[in-house]
Amino acid sequence: MWQAPPAPAPYPSEWLPALDIPAPGPQNRLTVLVRILLLIPQFIVVWVLSVVAFLVAVVGWFGALVLGRLPVFASDYLSSYVPYETRVNAYLLLTVDRYPPFAFR
Repeated sequence: MWQAPPAPAPYPSEWLPALDIPAPGPQNRLTVLVRILLLIPQFIVVWVLSVVAFLVAVVGWFGALVLGRLPVFASDYLSSYVPYETRVNAYLLLTVDRYPPFAFR
């Protein structure tokens, strides 16, 4: 009688991505009420930076096609843009209570 082959071993746990988010702390109720209004300047900055990020990604793609690797300016910009956008979204979604700074870090 035919038997199915054994299932492959799962990936080692060190290969799996991990998302480390601290437990939510107490939220300031006033800022929760007006959080979307507080984030209007951040949304404008994120929108402008996302347009630039798109252009950098396109230029970086062509650079990677020619050079065989992502150009340094593209990796530096994109690796700074993504955490900034994530901080703004985390504040909007009530994950953190600290207003995101207007800075790449």
